[in-house]
Amino acid sequence: HQARSNMNNGVGYAGRLAHLPKVALGTDGIDDDILAELKSAFFRRRESAGPTVWPDPVAALARGHQLAAAMFGVPLGQLSRGAPADVTVLAYDPPTPLTEGSLGAHLVFNVSSRHVRDVFVAGRPVVRDGRPVGVDEARIRAEARAAAKALFARMD
Repeated sequence: HQARSNMNNGVGYAGRLAHLPKVALGTDGIDDDILAELKSAFFRRRESAGPTVWPDPVAALARGHQLAAAMFGVPLGQLSRGAPADVTVLAYDPPTPLTEGSLGAHLVFNVSSRHVRDVFVAGRPVVRDGRPVGVDEARIRAEARAAAKALFARMD
């Protein structure tokens, strides 16, 4: 389910389909911000289903890990021996108490990608203090701009 992409492309809303057990939250051409996607999916569901429906943001995020773990036979979404050790560390100082019961509300109403401090993939750091590790960010951005310019020129 990609609420922002679907809204941008005008393809409608899947309603209950987006919350079935084998449908995961994802991102595509809009950007790579799963937390922004989570917020949009949450609010789109509330708008569609009415104020008495409270979607579970934690379950929405976990569903992707669960489906991928089942498909690939890898223990994703957990910190345990033998798991891939894909971890995101947030620098988040909650304005209200953060509990198991309030985690979903914090994810929807407070936490954003600006809080991402460190990211580890298979135990290796790929983001430290909010910056990519081991890549020339300026060079990659320059190459991306040049490629986009060439693509747009071909489309005209």
